[in-house]
Parts: sequence; C-alpha cells; structure tokens
Amino acid sequence: MTFGGLLLLAGRLGDLFGRKRVFLFGLSLFTVASALCGLSESRELLIGARFLQGIGAAFSCSMVLGILVRIFPDAAGRNRAMGTYALVANIGGSIGLLIGGVLTQELSWHWIFFINVSIGVVGVLLASNLLEDEAGIGVLERVDWAGGLLVVAAPTLAIWAIVNASRDGWPSPRTLASLFGALALAVVFVLVEGRVQQPLLPLGRLASKSLGAANLVRLCLGFGLSIVLFYGALYLQNVLHFSAIRTGFAYFPVNLVIGVGSLLFVSRIIRVVGPSRPMRPGFGLLALSLLLLGRAPVHGSYLTDVMPAFLLVGVGASLVALPSVTIAMSGAGPNESGLGADERQPADRRRLRYRGRGQPL
Repeated sequence: MTFGGLLLLAGRLGDLFGRKRVFLFGLSLFTVASALCGLSESRELLIGARFLQGIGAAFSCSMVLGILVRIFPDAAGRNRAMGTYALVANIGGSIGLLIGGVLTQELSWHWIFFINVSIGVVGVLLASNLLEDEAGIGVLERVDWAGGLLVVAAPTLAIWAIVNASRDGWPSPRTLASLFGALALAVVFVLVEGRVQQPLLPLGRLASKSLGAANLVRLCLGFGLSIVLFYGALYLQNVLHFSAIRTGFAYFPVNLVIGVGSLLFVSRIIRVVGPSRPMRPGFGLLALSLLLLGRAPVHGSYLTDVMPAFLLVGVGASLVALPSVTIAMSGAGPNESGLGADERQPADRRRLRYRGRGQPL
C-alpha cells in the first residue's frame, strides 16, 4: 500500500529536491526497515516495519529511471542503459529467489530481511560516492501539500480495496465504497492540480499519449506477471510439492530470459523498428504462457508443464518491459523524469516516432 501509494509523490519530490538525495533517503529507510522486519517477534511490528519498507522502496525505486535518463540523455545510450538495468534487476531477482529459499528453509524467514541490511549499506555507500549531486529544480513558491496528500490517499485506498477484496468480496459494500472513495479522491486531486500555481502534477503532462499508453501497458504487464509469480508459486509448492529452494530455482529461467533478452536482443530491436512494435508479439506470448499454465494438471511435471510456459513468460515480458519503459521515459524532460512527463513542444514530439534502423523522423 505504501509502495504503490507513494510512487508518484516520491518521483515528483526527486524532481524538486534532487534524485540522489531522495534515492539515498529511500534506500536508507528501506535498510533500517529491513532490520526491524528481521527483529520483529510480533505480527504488529512486522506489519509496521513492512509499511516502512514500502515507503523506502517507493522513494528509492522511483528515482532509478530518472537517474538513468539524466546520465544517458541520448536515445542509444539510454536504450543500452535500460537493457543493462533490466538484466541486473532480473538477475538480482533470480538470486533473491534462490537465496531467499535457502535462508527460509535452512535458517528462518527472519534472514530474508537481515540480508537486505548488508546490501542496503553497500548500496548507500556506492550511491553516495558514484552518483553526482543534483540540487533539483526546487520549490518556487509554496509546496502543493493538498495535492501531495490526495495523490497518496487515492492510490493507497484503491490498493487497500484490492488487497482486501479477497476477504470481503468484490461486490461487498466495503470494497465498493473504498473503490468509489479512491475515484472521488482522484477527481478532487485533478481539480486541485488545475487550480494551484505550482501543482505537484502539471495536468498538461497527462495529455501525453505516449505516457498514457506506456502506463496502460505497464499495468497489464504487472497483472500478468503477478499471476505467474503468485499462482505459480502456489502450484509449485502446494501441488507439485516443491521446497522453497526448488521453487526459487524454478523461477530462474523467467528472470534470466527477461534480463538477457532485454540487454542483448530487445534493445537492438528497439533501435531498428522502434519501441512499440515488439510489444504486440510480447503480449501474445504472455497470453499463450498464461493459457499453458492454466492447463497445468494436478500430477504435472515442471519440465513439460511449467518450464515451457515460464520461458514464454520471459520472452514475452522482455519484449514488453523495456520498450514500454523506453516510451514512457522518452518524453521526460530533465526536470520531470521522476514523473515520466513530456515537456517538449508538439513539433519536437515527432522525434519519438521511428523509421528504418531506428532513425528518428
């Protein structure tokens, strides 16, 4: 809830006060919260620490792409950087699944949080020394506190409704009231942003078709991958009776194919045909993989019933993930990349279209 609810606000704060500063704050908070998670002996303390983890994750993760855009302003360098980022992120996910399974099975679940502490400390030290200091554009007048409150409250309430819908039911009054409340807060946010002099989210940026399409694509991709991760783990552990370690190994092909495919193949495809065309076959492969997983039998086999679908997930996701991020960030100005906004004039937006061998029109 805190991670999803604070992403937009955290991204904008990075634009205003400097992405390095906000990134270090988020990573430090995430590290401290991880230690609290590992030390927790009660459900209440664990949930509270997880909320803090979500805040730290929102402030750190929302800065990564903005930092890459500033370091690599040209399209070719940016595509290579995005591909490398995808490779590192997915290899990290694979290693995390493997190590998490080992720690949970051999030690205890507490250690999946303690290991984050050492990683977080190293990350803070490296970022402090390697990232360039950036002042940000600053706050010209008063801070849009009303917009900040609404932009956090609306998605947080929506996420809370979705998370609890499995318990309360989608048609339940509580779920429907929460969803309508989130929608009402979003409408009020738009009204507020249209009136204040220094809005948190300039409404003109919402008119960017490329940004809207990329966000819709990312939303659909998130749904598909969440199904694979959540129900796939349930199938592997509860139906095929895989251990935690074996489940981690089972997901390794997915992350490996996404990472390697994004760096070695998809980044080159984008340079030739542009970022939009690869996403169509990518979603087709993702749909096919979900159909295959939906047909997995009770007495199935990983090699024949799961792994082929997982490989298709990796190929399809790599064809969607990197191009969609490229489209979203291609219009981001140097002072608004935290929002993924487009601050260029209409005549300049023609550069977002591609022709043969990646040459801009």
